[in-house]
Amino acid sequence: MCSAFATLPILLLWMYIGWVIVLLGAVIAAYAPSLSMRIVRRVAVPGAQFSLAIGALRLLSEGPRRPPPRD
Repeated sequence: MCSAFATLPILLLWMYIGWVIVLLGAVIAAYAPSLSMRIVRRVAVPGAQFSLAIGALRLLSEGPRRPPPRD
C-alpha cells in the first residue's frame, strides 16, 4: 500500500526534472547565436535605452538627403 502512494511524488519529480531539462535547453538554444557572435550586453544604467533611441534617431535623420524623384 505504501508503494502506491510513493509513485505519485516520483512521477511529479520526474516530470519536473524533465521540464527543467527541456527549458534549460531552450534557453541555451535561444542564447547560442549571441554567444557565437560574441555580442556583449550593455550595462543597464538609467537612461541607456533613451540614449540608444536618440542615437538611432540621429542616424536616421542624417540619412541620405536626396530630393524626391520628379515624375
